[in-house]
Amino acid sequence: MRTILALIGCIILASCDKDRGEVAPLDLNGSGSISGVAKLFSANGFGLSSDGLRVSVANLEGTYSALTNTDGFYTIENVPYGIHDLTYEKEGFGTYKRGDIVHAEEATFIEERDFLSQKSTTTITAIQIETSDTGLQVSYSTNPPASDATPRFARIFFHTSADVSDTIHTDFTNVIYTNSTPFNAVFTYDQIRQLGIPPGATVYALVYGESYFSNYYKDPEFGIDTFPNLNPNTVAPISFVLP
Repeated sequence: MRTILALIGCIILASCDKDRGEVAPLDLNGSGSISGVAKLFSANGFGLSSDGLRVSVANLEGTYSALTNTDGFYTIENVPYGIHDLTYEKEGFGTYKRGDIVHAEEATFIEERDFLSQKSTTTITAIQIETSDTGLQVSYSTNPPASDATPRFARIFFHTSADVSDTIHTDFTNVIYTNSTPFNAVFTYDQIRQLGIPPGATVYALVYGESYFSNYYKDPEFGIDTFPNLNPNTVAPISFVLP
């Protein structure tokens, strides 16, 4: 990281003092490779061969891309220096994006590995809400049925209108490990209030089937929460009034 910051500083200042041992400025028209590792998994989290995932530089014209090998390693050659966004694509997997890759040297290696799952095949078939004096229980059923032997995964979205969805929501849960059908997810009212929802408001909850690794990202261009692996086959949201 210090090397990258030094290089950027040299670019901004247009020169660095070589006699003081500082890094010489990079040619902004130069290019180099971007490498990394992306591991692939089934929707239920079982490891798969990691080959055949296409990793592309999304913010450049032309084709700058590479395919992963069986170990998930990839190298994109001759990428112009700059700050780039990468797109990860393979049939059956929700498209993933990684933003703000600082590429300022001949060989940039992304230290953080990416773990990506196939799209969810879990359908939500029913949702119920039971309230108590202190909180609520969101119960949902899945198809295929979830069990200890064959767990499923889900995610719940909350909003103050009936059009709640993965794109319209106040907040959402992490991926929920689901090992029974129906499965009961319990929340306190304080947890719901902490979302910024005022007492007396009608709150709508919607459940989607998810994957072990959700391939979630915040869109580099628009800053929007994106959930590529959600299964859109679900039932209508259900509501409750927040005390």
